[in-house]
Amino acid sequence: AQDTGAYGLDLYGKYMLPKLLEELTSIPGEFKVRIGMMNPEHLKIFLDNIIELLRSPKIYRFLHIPLQSGDDRVLKIMNRKYTVDEYRHLVKELKSKVPGIAIATDILIGHPGEDEEAFENTIKIVKELEFERIHYARYTVRPRTISASLKQVPPSIKKERTLKLQKVIEDICLRIHERYVGAIAKALIVERGTRGTLIGRMHNYIPVVIMNSNQAILGGYKYVKITSATYYDVRGNIIS
Repeated sequence: AQDTGAYGLDLYGKYMLPKLLEELTSIPGEFKVRIGMMNPEHLKIFLDNIIELLRSPKIYRFLHIPLQSGDDRVLKIMNRKYTVDEYRHLVKELKSKVPGIAIATDILIGHPGEDEEAFENTIKIVKELEFERIHYARYTVRPRTISASLKQVPPSIKKERTLKLQKVIEDICLRIHERYVGAIAKALIVERGTRGTLIGRMHNYIPVVIMNSNQAILGGYKYVKITSATYYDVRGNIIS
């Protein structure tokens, strides 16, 4: 997978993402840049720089930082280069210093070594950090990898854990999105939705489904009164 946090290491031998973003935000015009996925071990190197850059109106206040597991033992088996505490520190620093930021993460369910305690540790940190978006998947064997040679979690247990995590995610994300109901959001219109709707993005990349889409065009900004929410998005009508 591509990791924006590693940008520059192959070309220049050093981290260059902050410099790239500085140059992008110096370009005249009104636009939004979304930073792609970056792994925690890179982000912690230049966290202060990223916090400063995320305050720019030209960058979405959004980061995608994979967690994968909320258990240190499983992270070690996965050969991840960070601990749960290090990850927690990153997210709490970002949320305390960048108002309104949305954090997305990835969770891998049923990796070899994930027992019931490890899975519950993942549930705990998901609830604690209240991610705005969580991508989850069940572990599948990859041939010729170390994890393929380890004792596997039975499919029935992976399915059971997936359903439990999904319910937690839906509850958290719905609660977060319901906080926007009644508010007025400035949304950048980015794509066409279903049944004649348009999709906008708020300053923190949360999707806004626009019902009265005849009053907007792709690429423009509109103020939207948020009238309802789902666990996946917020919805409303253009008011200006």
